[in-house]
Amino acid sequence: MPAAPRPCTELEAQLAACRALLDDYAHAAFERFGAAGLGLVDLPPLSADAVNPAQVGVAAALLWARELDAAGLPRFVDALVAPGRERGGRVTLPPVADYPFPRAVMERLHAYRAATSVRPDPLTRRAYYERVFGPPFQQRLDALLDALIEHGREPDIVPPSTARVQTAALSLAALLSRRAQGAVHFAVQHIVDAVAEGLAILRDPQVRQAMGGGLPPGPFGLIERHAGRVLGEPVQPTRHLARAEAGAEIVAWLAEHAHALAGGGGLALPRDAAVIRAAERWRSFSEET
Repeated sequence: MPAAPRPCTELEAQLAACRALLDDYAHAAFERFGAAGLGLVDLPPLSADAVNPAQVGVAAALLWARELDAAGLPRFVDALVAPGRERGGRVTLPPVADYPFPRAVMERLHAYRAATSVRPDPLTRRAYYERVFGPPFQQRLDALLDALIEHGREPDIVPPSTARVQTAALSLAALLSRRAQGAVHFAVQHIVDAVAEGLAILRDPQVRQAMGGGLPPGPFGLIERHAGRVLGEPVQPTRHLARAEAGAEIVAWLAEHAHALAGGGGLALPRDAAVIRAAERWRSFSEET
């Protein structure tokens, strides 16, 4: 059984890391296109390089967001504030009507819903996830995971070689660099902001009280207990929270070493490197049934 992910209260650190990656892209866009470029949504590539670190960093933030979405945010809050639907000639009440939220909470939920005009809806989010992480992403990620894990398991008597890791890493980084450009940056910004607001809403003591409290504690405890009622399907946040942290760490490592990978330079990779542990965590939580 793999180790459980760190408490969800550490999501603030992950949010900050994602925002730092998005800031890196904005800074690179300013350096490349000037102030006018910051007002454009669909920018051209930041460079002609096979691997652009800022664009790979955007992919890291998007992968984190994809796994948070699978864990329940922001889609749980999206569904909670969704309007009623017509079924069999009758309009059903929205999920929010099932809970005795006080007025202050209702006003906050209405404000969240009003912001949907600037926030990608679930279908749009899925389109961005598919755009960046559609085939052959998983195949190339698996190749990198295999190379990293094997590198970490080699006995100390074997001279370290990173050739296989570098080949797999360059292949994945080039794919993500090519796909995570233009409008992807703006979409990720809005998704990350929605995750942050959703966390804040579900951490509100009045929200927790209205939804019955209970265990496990925290925002994802509420999501897990009420997913069937609000989303119409069960959600298992633990594995996706673990994958969010590990996946973002792996892709951010690609961004950090982009120049070494693209330039064919040497790659220092100790057998106890953090990225190897991240690869093991991703693989462990991906193999759970």
